[in-house]
Amino acid sequence: MNYTMEIINQLRGAVIVALEEMDLEISSDRVTLERPKSTANGDYACNVAMQLARELKQNPREIAQEVISKLSPLVGNMLEYSV
Repeated sequence: MNYTMEIINQLRGAVIVALEEMDLEISSDRVTLERPKSTANGDYACNVAMQLARELKQNPREIAQEVISKLSPLVGNMLEYSV
């Protein structure tokens, strides 16, 4: 496994834990992280909030903000988040 995949798997695991803390059951297969085409959009992207928006009938930005609030304690200050 290369270094990039290790980081992606660790971040993916943290997102899954954050979703569990939100009492959301989601298949781990649905939580994907990828490298954006433009580095201006960050190092990694996850669209889980967009996936959940329809099911939860909530604004995806609000879901993303809640995921970030749960994710922050899991990964500390090593990451910068944006929605």
